[in-house]
Amino acid sequence: MQLLWPCTLIGLVLAIACAPRLNLINLGEDAARSLGVRIGALRLLVFVVSLLLVGASVCAVGPIAFVGLIAPNIARQWLGNDYRWLIPISAGLGAAIVLASDLISRAVAFPVETPAGVVTALIGAPFFLFLARRAL
Repeated sequence: MQLLWPCTLIGLVLAIACAPRLNLINLGEDAARSLGVRIGALRLLVFVVSLLLVGASVCAVGPIAFVGLIAPNIARQWLGNDYRWLIPISAGLGAAIVLASDLISRAVAFPVETPAGVVTALIGAPFFLFLARRAL
């Protein structure tokens, strides 16, 4: 557990540092390249940062399904595509979803505790069906 804090802190700092360049990629790769963004290097950095953060979170709480997919999509609906806000709000929203899922899992069938992963799946599956239907 002592190794998780530095990994998480480094990952969050790097993710937030990448945010302005990710915003430039939203303009298109050619535009971002002309503004000095090294697309390949940024993709590699974002990939490594994602692995670092996902590894730390799964190590800390286990494989809670859908949270890493639900939170950014909800945050994007609220905020648009500005990664300076999207990254930290997604992290906070993900934590809130896990907390709510845990509280619901403890309250639904008291004194028996339902796994929080079941609750996140019950929330996540309909949400993604909604997103898929809207995309069509």
